[in-house]
Amino acid sequence: MARGGQRDSREIFFINSLRFRNLGDTPQAPQFGTLDLYFREKVLFRLEDNGVETPIGGFGASASPGFTWGRVKKVSLPTPSIIPANSEEGEYLLNDGVPSNRSGRLVPFNRPTIRRILLVAEENIVTNPAVFTVQEHNGVTFTDLTSVSLPVGQLTATHTLNVAITSGRQLAVKLVSGECKNPVIGIILDGLY
Repeated sequence: MARGGQRDSREIFFINSLRFRNLGDTPQAPQFGTLDLYFREKVLFRLEDNGVETPIGGFGASASPGFTWGRVKKVSLPTPSIIPANSEEGEYLLNDGVPSNRSGRLVPFNRPTIRRILLVAEENIVTNPAVFTVQEHNGVTFTDLTSVSLPVGQLTATHTLNVAITSGRQLAVKLVSGECKNPVIGIILDGLY
């Protein structure tokens, strides 16, 4: 709430109680004075009649700390590898012991977006970077979303992204070139419940 009880328009996201005057079948402009629910800093608030703001719940929920994939072994592919786009070829990382191309991580959000990918490995001492591709699939059709790398000699890397994905699909992660030992990949998503 801005000073003097005025709402800053950047703080407000209208979701409820925008009342319309109905003249015949044509709705007119909303009467903004009747607004009683709004978002500010990803939290839903209710404005009570006495002017008190009451927090109700969150918005843009994250899968934080995120979904993870891993492998307890050295994973490697010849570099440069010739792996066709949108294919099942490559060395898939596991979800709880199951290859992610068989059973991926289900994306439960509406309008989901990959915001960050975190890579960690026990060893990464090779001449070519380990490159991983994130895919979405429905068990039959695979679509490459993005590729990220773990630079030569580094054991960690963070990639900040803005990649839209499809709600209700599964995510899979695979090595497409290079090598590293005991990799773990974390993906942080956000979206709406």
